[in-house]
Amino acid sequence: LFVEDVIRFYKSAKLTIKAPDGSVCKSVDGVTMKDVKDFSRAYEILTDQLGTYVISGSYSDGSNSQKFNVKINVYDEVAPVITISEDQKINAAYVGGTYNLATATATDNNDGNVEVMVMVLDASGKVYVVKDSKFTFTKKGVHKVMYRATDSYGNVSFESYDIVAVEKED
Repeated sequence: LFVEDVIRFYKSAKLTIKAPDGSVCKSVDGVTMKDVKDFSRAYEILTDQLGTYVISGSYSDGSNSQKFNVKINVYDEVAPVITISEDQKINAAYVGGTYNLATATATDNNDGNVEVMVMVLDASGKVYVVKDSKFTFTKKGVHKVMYRATDSYGNVSFESYDIVAVEKED
């Protein structure tokens, strides 16, 4: 945010920028952004915290003065990354058989490790939520194993793979 883009200062002005945790921000070149009065240059602020930054201050043209308070929200828009254990994947199964599905982990840029929900869309279109990685195939055809992860900001990611279930030959 460039101050000169928001307000044209005339006689006197001061500006303070606070991070979501309440601390005073610093510019990328180390200027503490508390009661800043030098507007002959632009200040670049790193928004390394998620949440609401508050820009406050005052300005005067000599006869009139005004205070201002601007809030800028910084959101996480990056979904978690799901990694499926490739060496555990199966691509074929027998109807009636119970199999261990591949496990998966999800890592988020802010939350770290997040929970992964495992579901199976069977050949008839019915969705099953899978617990403990075990699934029994009751219908022949293509089954889609789906993994879903959601971070604390509501960003969602999906990964999937297919397993073909066939009747067991006697």
